[in-house]
Amino acid sequence: MDQIIEQWRRCQLESGPYLLDGDKHLLKYRKKYVFYKTFNEFIQSEEFGLSNAKFHLGLIPIPYMGNIQDSSIFILMSNPGLSNIDYHAEQYNAVYKDALKNNLRQENIDTRFPFVCLNPEFSWHAGF
Repeated sequence: MDQIIEQWRRCQLESGPYLLDGDKHLLKYRKKYVFYKTFNEFIQSEEFGLSNAKFHLGLIPIPYMGNIQDSSIFILMSNPGLSNIDYHAEQYNAVYKDALKNNLRQENIDTRFPFVCLNPEFSWHAGF
């Protein structure tokens, strides 16, 4: 568990593409991912409104949710999906984006709402 957390802590989260260092070789497979830097880029793209299986490297990754070091059970799920609001949320709501970064790095997690999507402050987001 500590190894995966350490890898994500080393991940550059100031601007995309958001990838682990060991995954950067995947950038050569252009048909498997998209990289939009802004909400406007996304809504003007061919991908907008589509349900697809491409990786969106312009969004903060969410490989896990909550305090995984102190958890006693884990619920394994498939891809959580993509909502049209995701790019808007990360670009225009710094508190939400910081919560995602904290979750990924497992640092400064809100103890009242360790599962970011259940925080009432983010009830406007599709994940709620």
